[in-house]
Amino acid sequence: MIAELWVDMGFIRLPLSFSLLVVVLLALWSTAQLVRGEPAADQSTKAWIDAILFWGLFAGVTGVLGTLVGIIVGARAIEAAGEVSSALAWPASRWPC
Repeated sequence: MIAELWVDMGFIRLPLSFSLLVVVLLALWSTAQLVRGEPAADQSTKAWIDAILFWGLFAGVTGVLGTLVGIIVGARAIEAAGEVSSALAWPASRWPC
């Protein structure tokens, strides 16, 4: 299931994966600074938290744009196919719920 999702994400998986990795690494780094109680932690922690927020926002915007691109590509494919049944456009067997 995860492998299918990874393949189905298309080109958008690369920037999303990169931003997830960056957010996790920045969160771990800033947590380590806070736990150690370094004197410079107070000054640099805000910068790290701002970086986490930036990359988290980047991932959200990338996800929304990827969804929009997917909808446009799907709509163009349906339009090019002509008359398409709803079962072909949205197969119930693919989504178990």
